[in-house]
Amino acid sequence: MSCAWPVRVEGPTDDADGPPWVAADESGWTGGAVLHQRVMTHATVRVDDRLAGPLLRELRDSTGLRQSREVKFWQFERDKPLAALVDLLGEGGPLHGRTSILVADKLFLALSKIAGLLLGEDDVAIDPLARDGADLLGPQWTQLVTALTGFARGTRRSGRTVDLPSLFDLLESARETCEGHPAAEVLARLAAARNRAEHLLATEPPSLDPLPDMLTAHVERRRSELGEFRLLHDRHKMLDVLAARQRVHTFAVGASDEHPSIQLADLVSGAGRVVFEARRGLPGKQAAALREAVEPFLVELRSRAPSTSDGARSS
Repeated sequence: MSCAWPVRVEGPTDDADGPPWVAADESGWTGGAVLHQRVMTHATVRVDDRLAGPLLRELRDSTGLRQSREVKFWQFERDKPLAALVDLLGEGGPLHGRTSILVADKLFLALSKIAGLLLGEDDVAIDPLARDGADLLGPQWTQLVTALTGFARGTRRSGRTVDLPSLFDLLESARETCEGHPAAEVLARLAAARNRAEHLLATEPPSLDPLPDMLTAHVERRRSELGEFRLLHDRHKMLDVLAARQRVHTFAVGASDEHPSIQLADLVSGAGRVVFEARRGLPGKQAAALREAVEPFLVELRSRAPSTSDGARSS
């Protein structure tokens, strides 16, 4: 295969012609937007198309989902399809032990990154603010998060300037509102970081998109489990940049309607998202049914992924 990654795979993937294939897809990606859909999942399934094809056909036959061009997670809301998905993923099912789901609270990761920049530290204790900020601050919360993410993105690049006085007024006001709550401590530290913020305005804005860190973390996780493997990812515009950084034998992309393994990864990613959202207080029928099958393979990304050298690959 070409060394210009990602490569496009047209035919079915087959473990028989090289290292094992792992299919991947994400759910909940919104770029750097973090407020309105907080949860993102990235799922991988150790399966090639040769095995995935019959599994997907059986799933379609047992659920009546024969007409759609491809199978998507949202189609598994009714009892019969949902039960079939549980059988596929649960103990004794054909995909049990083959799945891995990395999940991120996008708001938590963004606030962690911004706090780390402003304070010049790794692993800032942002949990109380990320967890309780909306309840503590009400409408002020949206204003604060919007101002912080705008600062981090360097909105001056689009012809506007970052309004630092307003940002730090918001931080101080939020600190006063949260007085007596653990969130007030980190807010006080951020409110005192004006000088560093002014310096940071001259630097390259960071990305608040969680996908780069999630992809690298997931590749490294799978590499530690499987050794050398080939990755087939659903098409995504970010992969033109990210693929070359990953330590895999081959990084390939394909259309989900052409690769049953990617469709299975989509189902796993969606299942992980609803189970994690239920853990965060948004229960639902799908989450209740899938929890036992999904929880053992669900891992939350809580910090930046380990860095890898640009272009590092295994041969």
